[in-house]
Formats: sequence, C-alpha cells, structure tokens
Amino acid sequence: MLILAINPGSTSIKLSISEDDREIRRMAVEFDPAELDRCNTKELAQEYRLKTVMAFLEGENYKPEDFDCVVSRGGVIGNVKAGAYRINEAMLQYIADTPMRPHSIGVSIAYGLMEPLGRPAFIYDAVSADEWEPMYKLTGIKGKYKPTFQHTLNTRRVAFEMARRLGKDFNEINVLVSHLGGGIDATFFKHGRIVESLGYNDLGFSPERCGALFFDEVVKLTKEMTPEELFAINHGKGGLNSLLGTTSVKEVEQRIDAGDKEAEMVLECMAHRVAQTLACGAVDMCGDVDAIVLTGGIANSKRFTEWIRERVEFIAPVYIMAGEMELEALTQGALRVMRGEEEAKEYVYLSKK
Repeated sequence: MLILAINPGSTSIKLSISEDDREIRRMAVEFDPAELDRCNTKELAQEYRLKTVMAFLEGENYKPEDFDCVVSRGGVIGNVKAGAYRINEAMLQYIADTPMRPHSIGVSIAYGLMEPLGRPAFIYDAVSADEWEPMYKLTGIKGKYKPTFQHTLNTRRVAFEMARRLGKDFNEINVLVSHLGGGIDATFFKHGRIVESLGYNDLGFSPERCGALFFDEVVKLTKEMTPEELFAINHGKGGLNSLLGTTSVKEVEQRIDAGDKEAEMVLECMAHRVAQTLACGAVDMCGDVDAIVLTGGIANSKRFTEWIRERVEFIAPVYIMAGEMELEALTQGALRVMRGEEEAKEYVYLSKK
C-alpha cells in the first residue's frame, strides 16, 4: 500500500512516500521568505506549496494515481477528536471560511490529488483536536472560550513513545510534552487524553510568534496595525524574529557564543516561559507526573533544553526526543485506517453563515 504524507508548516513543508510501514523517500523544503511574503493569499500559498509537492513526486518518478491514499497534517478545522478524519467538501468549506493557516493548506492539496481518482485523503491528529476538560476552556468573558490548539500530531506520538519506554499503557500515564519549534506549546496527557494545552497565546513567545501580550497593549496595536499585520506578528514575524531578527535558534546560539548578552537573555527567557508552561501542567495532574518530554527541532539545542530541565526536573524526570515524528505518525495513522484497524471519522461543518 503506497501512501503520500504531507506535513506543511509556516516556513517549510515535509513530504514522505511509504510502502506500508517502510518509508521509501522523504524530503523537507525550507521556503524562501521572500516567496512566502509574495504568497499572501490562500490561493497563492496553496499554489506555491502544491508546486513543491508535484516537483517532489516528479523527481521521484511518481504520479498521484500511484498512491492508495494521501494523508495530511490536520490544520485548524474546528473542534474535532484526535485520530483520523476523511477529507470532504465540508472540511474544505471550513478552511475557505476561516483565515489562512499553513497547516490547513495540506488538507486542500491532499484532497485535490485524490478526489479526481476516487481515492481517499485523510487528516490525522488535527491541530484543533479537542479532548480538553470543559473547565479549562473558560475565559473571563462570557461566551468566549480558549481555542483547543496544540501540536497534536507530534506530541501525541511522543506521548505514546514515552509510555512504551516506561513500560506502561498509554492510558495509564500522565506526561507533559512540550513541542519546541517555530511555534511552542506544552500539551498535557492524563491517562491517554489531552486535558489541556498551553502555548504562545498563554505564557511565552516562540521563534515566530509574539506570545501573550498585555491586553491594553493589544488594544493600542489594533489602532496602529492592520489586521493582516497583527496576524503576521503572531504567525511568522513575532517572537525571536521580532526581538532578534531571526527565527533560527542555531543563529541565536552563535551570537551568544560570540558574546551577545541580549541574545542570551532573549533565548533564556523563551526557555523560562516554556518551563513555566510545563509547571502549569503539573497543576493539571495535581503533581502526579510520570515524565516531561521535550521534542521538536529546538530540542536539539542542549543549552535551551538544559535551561528548561533545571527549572522543571523537580516535577518529574525530563526526557529529550529531539526532532519530530510527524510524517511517521501521519503514515501510520493512514495505514491503520486503510487496514481497517481504525475508523476514519466523518467531518461535519455547521456553517454560521
């Protein structure tokens, strides 16, 4: 069974071709920032990424009709459950009715490749998977609730792996997982379920996102910036990009090694905020935490992870699973559906129009 997995991000796209459990090819492409700025509409952004996908397939001598299914990372598609969903017209309509988000572009690409062939396209572990405790969604404004966003795909895969390493069933452990990438969050798994996730809208900033701001300051910014500019500072142009002019932690560390004290303070602050976020997860578990896991690309930085470790290891042992296993998680999820081991759910969108 041949499966194409698509994992689009804000500044890159990752692709893999697998035959059953065996990965045949993989490619990761970092996008040109100037091209990303040019592709400032949904149509242009999708066209740009689709060209990258088709170039990958052509380079590997594959055509869409060679694949039994395509699976994409699920974007922000409303409150859904973790696991597999079949991509349908309702899901595409939701994406059309909501602001552009890079993760959602893969949904449209996967559907566009398979639908003409009458073959299935799936998403797996959507960013907006909702298993949270209802209490944790409340805000101080009646009728306004916290959105259930997190790096579901990688953190859930890592939590499963942590359970395996501990020799326990996934549904028995309590584990806090922080995904350290262009966006940073911490997701809290209690007996196999995501009870809450805290991220850049709660405490800290990340390489690309500005993080939580003082409310009065946000009000001022709405008068100084356009909606598009405001969206950009929380989706690409905020965080390290705003403070230091780069989204690369490796570059920041090079500055630190050269004696740049401002760079050191900024990066340590980002690590400190991650640690604070993880400490909040210990409260969700009433202190009963089996493990803390740091994952994502920035987990390759020993300096950064040690800053976090020294602040949170009093809570539970800290494990590093650097990088991400999202393509593997996508492929394995789709394979389970195709083999009949898991059922893909049907997406329903109740438009407010």
